[in-house]
Amino acid sequence: MAVNGKRKRDPSLFEQMSEGALKLVVDSWLRRYADDRDTASAELIKFIFQACVPNLSQVDIDVHEQDHEDVISEIQSCFESGETSPINEEVKGKGFRSRYTEFWYKLVQKTQESVLYSDQMIPELLEWLSHIASADLRPLRLAATIATYQVMKALVKVVTTHQKDLVTARTALEKENKKKKKQKKIVQQFEDDVKDLGEKIPIIHSLMATAFNNVFVHRFRDVSEEIRKLSIDSLGNWMKDYPAAFLVDKKLAYIGWCLNDKDASVRRVGLAVLQSLYKNPDCIERLASFLERFISRILQMTNDTNENVSVDAITLLTKLLSHGLLEQNDGSNIASFMWDKNARIREVAAKFVKRDSFYVEEGDEDEDKVNSDLYEIINIYETSSSAEPEEEKDISAEYLVDSLWSKLPCLRDWSVITAMLLDSEKPRRRSVAPQDDRLSEKQSTSLAFILLACARKDRGKMKAVDLRKGNSAASKNRERDEDDSSDFTACFVTQLPKLLKAFQTDEVKLTAFVQMVLYLDIEEFPLRRKKQALKDLLKVLKTIFLKSSSSKLCGLVVESFSYMCSKQYDWQEDARQTVFEIVSELKHNFTAIAQDSSPENVAFLCLNRMVSLITRMSFIDPQFTFEFDVDLILKESRSFPESTKLSSLLFRLSMGDVARLMFRLNQLSSESDENDVSGITAKLVKRRDSFLQNLLSSLKSGNQTLQMNAFLGICDLVCFSKSSILQKASDILPLEIDEDEDGALDLLGKFVNSVFEEDFGDISENKESDVDAIRRDVVLNASKLTFTNPSLFHEIGSTIISQYSRFDSNLNGIVKFFVSEMKRIGLAVLEKMELDAVKQRFVSDIEGQEYIQLSRQLAVLHNFDKASHIDFVKNGILFVMDEVSERAAFLEALLPWIKKFTLQQKQAIFGFFMESKQHQSEDSEEECWDIIHGFEAELRKLSGAVSLRKAAKSSAAAASDANGGDLESRMEDDDGNSDEDDDEPQSSASSAYAAPLRRSNRRKRPKKPTKDADGWVNVRSKRQKK
Repeated sequence: MAVNGKRKRDPSLFEQMSEGALKLVVDSWLRRYADDRDTASAELIKFIFQACVPNLSQVDIDVHEQDHEDVISEIQSCFESGETSPINEEVKGKGFRSRYTEFWYKLVQKTQESVLYSDQMIPELLEWLSHIASADLRPLRLAATIATYQVMKALVKVVTTHQKDLVTARTALEKENKKKKKQKKIVQQFEDDVKDLGEKIPIIHSLMATAFNNVFVHRFRDVSEEIRKLSIDSLGNWMKDYPAAFLVDKKLAYIGWCLNDKDASVRRVGLAVLQSLYKNPDCIERLASFLERFISRILQMTNDTNENVSVDAITLLTKLLSHGLLEQNDGSNIASFMWDKNARIREVAAKFVKRDSFYVEEGDEDEDKVNSDLYEIINIYETSSSAEPEEEKDISAEYLVDSLWSKLPCLRDWSVITAMLLDSEKPRRRSVAPQDDRLSEKQSTSLAFILLACARKDRGKMKAVDLRKGNSAASKNRERDEDDSSDFTACFVTQLPKLLKAFQTDEVKLTAFVQMVLYLDIEEFPLRRKKQALKDLLKVLKTIFLKSSSSKLCGLVVESFSYMCSKQYDWQEDARQTVFEIVSELKHNFTAIAQDSSPENVAFLCLNRMVSLITRMSFIDPQFTFEFDVDLILKESRSFPESTKLSSLLFRLSMGDVARLMFRLNQLSSESDENDVSGITAKLVKRRDSFLQNLLSSLKSGNQTLQMNAFLGICDLVCFSKSSILQKASDILPLEIDEDEDGALDLLGKFVNSVFEEDFGDISENKESDVDAIRRDVVLNASKLTFTNPSLFHEIGSTIISQYSRFDSNLNGIVKFFVSEMKRIGLAVLEKMELDAVKQRFVSDIEGQEYIQLSRQLAVLHNFDKASHIDFVKNGILFVMDEVSERAAFLEALLPWIKKFTLQQKQAIFGFFMESKQHQSEDSEEECWDIIHGFEAELRKLSGAVSLRKAAKSSAAAASDANGGDLESRMEDDDGNSDEDDDEPQSSASSAYAAPLRRSNRRKRPKKPTKDADGWVNVRSKRQKK
C-alpha cells in the first residue's frame, strides 16, 4: 500500500497481537506464507524473539540457516539487564501471554487444511523451537517452550480427530463391502479416506515425537520452576487427551520423578495431574505399574515440608482409596493429621478417614451404623492421643470432633452416646462381667471427652486456639438450626444427672461431664416439666463438690454453679439456694474439724471449698452475700497456728468480707441511710484494721509462703479500694496503705526485692519453674499496686522495671505492659522510675554490664514516643557527679537516651555536662576520669563538636524545652526534627570507652533446609501437632 508515494509498512505479528481477533491474525500470516514462504517463516521466528525482547532491532533471520546458535546469541545480546519481557508479564496490550499461547494452537489447527502434511513449515518451526528452548536467556526458553507445547496440543487434537475419523471410515467401509449391491464410488471414497488418514497419522506422530524428544525431555529439568511446572502440566493434558500415546509407563515416569522436585509448586502440579488422571476410570488400568513404583513417594508426601503439598497428597490418596487401590496399611498415618494446625490438612485427612474407617455396607441398621461409627471414633482417638498428657485430653478430642463433625452424624446422636456410656457402667455396678459390645473403662473415658468436645462444637465454644475461628461459624449455623441446640439441652438436662451419678466415683470422667453444664442452653430452654431434672442435677453437683478430693473438679463445679446463678433464668433461684446450703454445710464442717483437732489437710480442703465458692459467687453479683460470721471462721482457724496452707485462704476470706462490706456501704450511701452507713463503716474499719494487721505481721515473718500470701492480700485490698464501682464507698472510707503505717511500704519493698534475689529458689524450696511463676505473679500484682498510687509505690515500680530482661519472656511481657501503662499515667513519673531502676541494677551489678543492657532496652521501649527524656539524662549526670570515683561507669547507660535527642537537645546536654564537670577536681582515680573524658568525646561528636561557649548558649536556649512542662507537651516540638545522628559510626577517640559502645549489626543467616543425597528437599521429620 502506498501513501503519498511511500509504501506503508504492514504491521508485524508482534504488533498484531494487540489488534483484532486471533483468527484474522492467523489467516493473514498464512496468506503471507503462501505468497513468500521464507519471509513469512522469518517473521514467525522473529515473533518468538520479540515476545522476549520487545525492543528488538532489525535482525536478519534465514530460516534455512543451519547454525541457529549465532542468531540466538545475537538476540540474547540485545536483551538489556532488568528489561521486562512481554512473555513474563502482560506488558504488550492486555493479556499478551494468553494471546501468544492461543496463537500457536490456532495456527497449527489452521495448517491442517493446507500445509501440515505437505510442507516443511512445522518441521522447520520445531527445529527452531528446539534450539531457542535451549537458550541461556530464560524468557527465550519460556517463549519457545510455550510455543512447542501449544503446537503439541494442536497436533494431539488433530491426530485424535483423525483416529476417530479413521475408525468411522473403516467401519463404514466394512458395512459397505458386506452389502450385496456395493456402490463402487462410495467404496472407493471410503478406501481413499482410510488411505489418506493412514498416511497423515504417522506424519503427525513423527512431529509429536520430535517436539517431545527435542523440547520436553530437556525442559522437564529446566532450572526455572515455571518451565518445569509448564512441562508437567502440559504432559498431564496430553495424557488425558491422547492416553494411547502418552499414558504409558515411560512417560508416566516423568510425573513420578517430578514428585521429588525441590520446588513445592512443581510437586503440587505433579499431584494435580495424577488427581485428574484418576478421575477417569479408563485410565486406572494404565496407571497400575506407575502406582506400584511411586506409591511409597506419594505416601511420603503427606509429611511434606509444604502444607499445600500435604493437602494435595492426602487428597490423591483419598481418590486412590475410593478406587480400592491402596494396601491395608497405606495411609495409616493420615488419621493423626486430624490434629494438625492447618485447617485444610485436617479437612482432607477427615475425608480420607471417613472413607477408610466409616464405610457401612447397605442393609446395616441405623443403630448398628451409629454404634459402629462411634467405636471407630473412639479407636482413632485412643490411638492418636495415647501420648497426650491428661490435662490435654479434652483439647485432643476437640480436634477429632472438629474434623469429623460435618461428616459423621453419629457425633450428634446424643441419646445413643449417652446410652453407651450408661450401659458401660451397669455391669460393673452389678458385679457382672461386661458383655463384648459394652465399652471398656478406657473406652468410656475416651467417649466422655469426645462427648464434651461435641458439646463445645455444638455451642461454638471450642477452646483449642486453632479451632476458635470456627466458633463464630458454628454459632451462626446453630442460629439457623435451633432444633439441634434445643435437642442437646433437652437431652442432657435429664441425662447429665444420670451420667454424673453413675460415674460419681470416677473423677476423670466427672471432669468432662461437669463441664458440660456450661454448654446447656439455659437461656433459651424453659424448665417447665424439667424441674425435677434440674433438682437432680443440682443435688448431684452438690454431692460431688462436698465429697471430691480433686481441687480441679471442685473448681469446675464452682464454675457450673456460677453459670447457673449468673442470670435471671428459671434456674437461678434453685441454683442459688443450693449454693447457700453448701456454704452453710461447709461452715458447720469447718467448725467441727477445728474443734476435733483434725489434720490440717482436712481443714484446708474444707476451707478451700468454702472460699472458692464464696469468692466466685461474690464476683458474679456483689449482693450475693452469705450470712455467717467471718470472725468465727478466723477464730476457729487458730487451732492451726503453724499452718501456711490456710493463710492464703484466710486472707481471701477476709478480703471477701471486706469486699462485701464495701459493696454494702456503697449501696447504702446511694440510699442516704445515715444510720446504716455509720454502722457498716464502723464494722468495715474494724475488719480493715484486723485484716491489715494480720497482713503486716505475716510480712514480718520469715516464712516466704506467708509473706507471699500477705503481699497478694495487700495488693488485692488496695486495688479493690480503687475500683470505680466503689467510688462513693471509697469517699467515705478509703482503703489504702499510708507511708507511716507500721512500715508497710518498707516491708512491701523488701519482699518484692527478695523475690528477685538469686537464692530465692533455694530459700523457698520450690522448683525452678515454680519460682518463675511466683516472680511473674509478684510482678503482675506489684504492677497493679503501683498503678493505684505511682508516687507512693514509686520504689516498687522501679524494682519491677529493673527486672526487665533478667528472667523469662513472660515476665518481660508483663514489664513491657507496665511501662506502656505508666506512660499514660505520666512520663515524668515513669522517667524517675526508669532512672531508679537502672540505678538499682548499677548498684547491684557494678562490675557487670546488666545496667547498660537494661538502659538500652528501656530506650527502645520509648522509641515510638520520640520523647526527649532530658530530665532522665540530667538526673543521671547529677547522680554520677555526686560520687564520680564510684559512679563514672554509669554514664555509659545514658548514651542510648542521648542518641534519641534532637541536635539542639544534644547540645544542651553537652553544655549541662560540661558545666557539671567544672565543679569536679581530677584528683580522683585516673580510671574514672578516662571514662569521663571518653563520655565527653562521645557527647562532642553527637552534638556536632561545638565549642563549650556555643554549647552553653544552646543549653540556655533549650532551657524551656528541657525543664519546663511535662515531656508529653514537648513531644510535639520534637516531631519535626529527625534523629540525623543516630546512624553515624561510633567514635573511636577514646578506645577504652568507645569499645563497649560498639554493637554488631550483623543478622543471623537463616538455616538452610536439609537435603538428601540427590539434592531434593523432601520430607519434614516431624509434624507439629496443635
